[in-house]
Amino acid sequence: MPNLVSLEDVKSHLRITGDDENADLMAKLQAAEITILSHLTQRDDGTWETTKAAWTEATAPRAIKHAILMQVGEFYLVRGDDAPAVDRPMRGSLSPVVESLLMPYKDPGLA
Repeated sequence: MPNLVSLEDVKSHLRITGDDENADLMAKLQAAEITILSHLTQRDDGTWETTKAAWTEATAPRAIKHAILMQVGEFYLVRGDDAPAVDRPMRGSLSPVVESLLMPYKDPGLA
């Protein structure tokens, strides 16, 4: 699947100008896309998975692209070495901002 967000967009979102972190940012971008897309649920009549798979950087909904950028930012900020006192959502959960961006793409009847 092609990236739905470009590395340049990620760097702009995070206000990074150099290229030293490109490999790390690409890994975080790929992980963020998988995370976001796995949280999108719809009752599937056989077309939902095909629709998601067909999205490109040019055709993906803006809210989905923004959710991916927000998730990359979360992965960039929380690298696993933060102090236990850092206030973060439970592991495995998305931030409330990301959840609200994804709400139109989630079927409330599905987990």
